[in-house]
Amino acid sequence: MDTSKFSIKIVSEGFPQVLKIEDSGVYALKLIECHAMRIVDLTKLSEEKIAIIREKLAVDIFSELQ
Repeated sequence: MDTSKFSIKIVSEGFPQVLKIEDSGVYALKLIECHAMRIVDLTKLSEEKIAIIREKLAVDIFSELQ
């Protein structure tokens, strides 16, 4: 496969950085959700809010399984 037409661009400016590796999945899910809703400003997505987001995701998933 010819990969010369593809390039990799690492964008870190404007994206929240993961401080704890165990939070990377929560960040990934939230970034996908924001992208789907065309939310560009990610400055409100902070390390402090990740615990709340994780709990909300767990409750949502658990309630759908019942």
